[in-house]
Order: sequence, then structure tokens, then C-alpha cells
Amino acid sequence: MGITSINRPNSDKTVQELSGKQLKLLSNLLEGRSFEEACKLSGVAKSTGYTWMHQTRFKEEYDRRREELYRAAFEKLMASTEQAVKAYTGLLSSDNEPIRARVCEGILDRVLKFHEDTDIISRIDRIEHILSQRGGSR
Repeated sequence: MGITSINRPNSDKTVQELSGKQLKLLSNLLEGRSFEEACKLSGVAKSTGYTWMHQTRFKEEYDRRREELYRAAFEKLMASTEQAVKAYTGLLSSDNEPIRARVCEGILDRVLKFHEDTDIISRIDRIEHILSQRGGSR
């Protein structure tokens, strides 16, 4: 999926609220260019770019598009998870003992980390539940 297909504005209202140069700056920034380079390619002074970055509508659109990019990247990674797990666990059969040892260690580390994360989330959920009950009884 290319950057242009991800960076479509939410609505016609967005296009009307942001100028062509602002939209171009958004695209250049989201393509990973430095702020200075993005401004230059967009025909915008750096000071103007900084001003825009502090304007609510520009910042909201930048954040929305950046989140959309993250979501698309995450979905691609998730689609590859099964293949990655198969490749990783397949290394358990490697003839190379150091590789097998590292894979075993990696698997055990990840399982323990998952268990710790699950425990922390459970504790946070219990705390939030207790706090919501206390807040609701006032």
C-alpha cells in the first residue's frame, strides 16, 4: 500500500481546510523526510511549517494520517506473524547448537514476558475496577 493510498483525507472538509502546500507538507513528513527537507520539497519556509504544526487542524490531520500509517504497518506485521513463528520455531531443529540454544532462550523469554504483561494488565484492570466503584459510590 503506497503512501498516497494511506494519506487520503478523511473528508472533503479536510481538503478545504488545508491548503495544497499543507497537504504536500503532510505527505512529505509522513514519507519519513526530515522536517527541513519536507518543508523545502513542499515550498514552505521552516517557520511556516512550525506554525502549521502548532495549528489544531493541521496537527489533528498529521496525527490521524500517522496513526493510519501505523495501523497499516501493524496489520502487515500481524499478517506475517504465523510465518515468523513457524520460521523461528523451525530453528529448534537446527543442527547448530548455539542457534538452538538462542531460540530456546528467546521462546522462554517471550513466554515469561507475556505472562508478566498479562499479570500486570490483570492487576491494572482490578485497580481500575476498584477505583471506578469508589468513584461511583460518592
